[in-house]
Amino acid sequence: MAKHQIVWVVLLLAAGASLAMGAPRRSFERAELPEGGDVWPMAGSAHSIVIENVWVNGLGPYRFRLDTGTTGGVRLDARLATTLGLDAAGRTATGARRPGSGPVLDTIELDVLEVGGVRWEGVYGAVRVLSHDRTPAERRIDGVLAWHLFADWTVTLDLGAREVRVRDAALPRPGTEGVVFMRGDRDGPTMPLVAGRVKVNALIDTGNGGGVLLNSRFQGRAPIEGEPVEAGFIGTVDGTSPVLAAELTQPMTLAGVELGQTRALFTDGIYPANVGLGAIAGGVVEVDVPNHRIRYTPAAKGSEGEGGPGSGPDDAADSDLDAAGGIDDDEQHDPAGEHRPG
Repeated sequence: MAKHQIVWVVLLLAAGASLAMGAPRRSFERAELPEGGDVWPMAGSAHSIVIENVWVNGLGPYRFRLDTGTTGGVRLDARLATTLGLDAAGRTATGARRPGSGPVLDTIELDVLEVGGVRWEGVYGAVRVLSHDRTPAERRIDGVLAWHLFADWTVTLDLGAREVRVRDAALPRPGTEGVVFMRGDRDGPTMPLVAGRVKVNALIDTGNGGGVLLNSRFQGRAPIEGEPVEAGFIGTVDGTSPVLAAELTQPMTLAGVELGQTRALFTDGIYPANVGLGAIAGGVVEVDVPNHRIRYTPAAKGSEGEGGPGSGPDDAADSDLDAAGGIDDDEQHDPAGEHRPG
């Protein structure tokens, strides 16, 4: 088609540099959405969201991962940027815990980015090596669609139907029909998470293929059964942090909805909390970005999909590393001259 001619838990997560209130940042000059919205099929496994029909400056299609835990517009693999002849527009400091604590990346600007029927112009992003040649073919991607691309619309992540729906329609008012107000959502969609006496706003992070991670400071307040056990590590752009796994005496809730799992991971590498795809498997997350509204609808019992809630994140290395764009170096293929069929 042409267009315009361990258990080691290796979770590489996005950690927002700030959680200040305010309108989502814009990472593009102009955007067009088809009347009635658009629908994108999800490729890949249940532990990641991969969109295959992505076109960059009229070339493609490419495979991009959709990561709600990555801020900005896009991340491009360094080899794709070279293939497209993109020159660096500048440099940007990155960091999971604070700006500048991670690597400095080249910034770029795309003339046109198209996904399905959605079109953005003047898209800002950064370049990073996303993988090496040893990356398995089924897990290779060409870039990342980041959170701030969706600043103007409502995005639905239907994990049961395996599709992303983008539309220009508001969710009902908070407090009605299961909708809650998003607090601190400037750097990603958030929902209130409760684990016993722990009550925090958690990032809903599609770059995390696993379950629920809590900062270690909450370990003494969560209803833990027995002693936590070592469960590997997480890697962020700032380095690696050990992870402890624990079973809770009661299920956690997300915006008042029971998650149906009692296993939590504790680490200093995340603050305050991060909810991955394994925790909401088969469910539906609707995010009305401009109005700061969000709704989570769990999967019907027995229909959580591949792995079920809280399953081991086989695709955890698909995850993003930081709010400014640190991405797993094991996640990319050589795109030169090869365009995957949609």
